[in-house]
Amino acid sequence: MFSSDGTLMMSARWDSSAQLWSAADGQPIGTRRNHQGGAHRVAISNDNTLLATTQNNNLVRVWQRPSDNIVLHSIEHWGERPRISPDGNLVTPGILHETTLMNPSLRAGLQVLFTSTGEPPGPEIRPPGMSLDSCICSGNQSVAIVSFDEQDGWLSVWHVASGAATLAPVKLPGRPVSVSA
Repeated sequence: MFSSDGTLMMSARWDSSAQLWSAADGQPIGTRRNHQGGAHRVAISNDNTLLATTQNNNLVRVWQRPSDNIVLHSIEHWGERPRISPDGNLVTPGILHETTLMNPSLRAGLQVLFTSTGEPPGPEIRPPGMSLDSCICSGNQSVAIVSFDEQDGWLSVWHVASGAATLAPVKLPGRPVSVSA
């Protein structure tokens, strides 16, 4: 869908997300707008300040348009679904969060970053196995991680600044797909 002035376009994707684009250069504006169910239709307000998306269960979401230059840093293969802390200061990679993606690019280590600079507040964290999802806990002191090795799923909590485990990895009854704190 194109905006009424032809400067923007918005698309709905098979992965249940919608994306705003610059019509002039085809570059994305802001981050993808994620849905838990399929994002089927999109709309842009006449003044280009609001975006609307619909989900397959008839849920309509209205979003404030992001600024044109919201991406400060780009890191290849960092995470399919970045998870931002409640206060917006930290970000951690989420791989499978709110998606049915079956073949994600998993990573052994995990790095939390400041959203303002893209710099890490602490060392890389190494949970058991491959990271599937992570989220910043309230207060920005800890990151919760679910991971999977060849046989077992794990939940662990780590101190962001030191990289030390604050909750030793706990074996889960199966393969996890998401974590929230």
